[in-house]
Amino acid sequence: MRNTLTIGLDLLYAERCSLCGDLLSSDREWRYPVCGMCEAELAARDGPLCSVCSTRLVSEKDICTRCRNRHYLFTSNYSLFIYEGKTKELINQFKAKNVKPLAGFFAARMAPVIQDRHCGFAVVPVPYRSTRKRARGWDQIEAICRELRRNYGIRFHPILKRRNSAAQKSLDYQGRLENLKGNVYLRKHAHPPDKVLLIDDVFTTGATADACAAALKSAGVTEVRMLSIALDQ
Repeated sequence: MRNTLTIGLDLLYAERCSLCGDLLSSDREWRYPVCGMCEAELAARDGPLCSVCSTRLVSEKDICTRCRNRHYLFTSNYSLFIYEGKTKELINQFKAKNVKPLAGFFAARMAPVIQDRHCGFAVVPVPYRSTRKRARGWDQIEAICRELRRNYGIRFHPILKRRNSAAQKSLDYQGRLENLKGNVYLRKHAHPPDKVLLIDDVFTTGATADACAAALKSAGVTEVRMLSIALDQ
């Protein structure tokens, strides 16, 4: 039987859920800082989805109205969740508050999608601006990719770089395209694979994916897809 001191130490150093703050259950192996109840409340996908951006279709068939009016260089994006509620807060915890173990949580949900839907595609992380990477001290997307490699044997190829430019957040689609034009490029001596699956956190307008696809296709890549954590509708 466990003594009082052991129980006290367990409570003192126990891990807590990043969302609700509750202690994680002691009767299961702790891996990620998200409790089962909060995980169940993440905004999962349901219903018919656009085959290009993965937004939920209302009355359209196969492709949403927005994607019909745009010519993307990437084939498709699939987002695991909708960027709202607890999903939005979880990504904020990961990116702004540096809750690094969440990289493993996101990788665990990406791995089966990669294995089931993107066989034969090489994983490439979407690059951060160098100033943002220096400010934060780490690259969140590469952290997810490292978890994919370590836990699921999914190799990744960090072959893209991004020059410093204005933040994308306040820009519309056209503004984002102009902001990124010529600012995403391949690393020196990079050897891009034939088919690429980009990994990113939030898919908004598709401009970032398009800029990455442009750089990759100019180097001979034949098809580019994207897998993201969340879709910002």
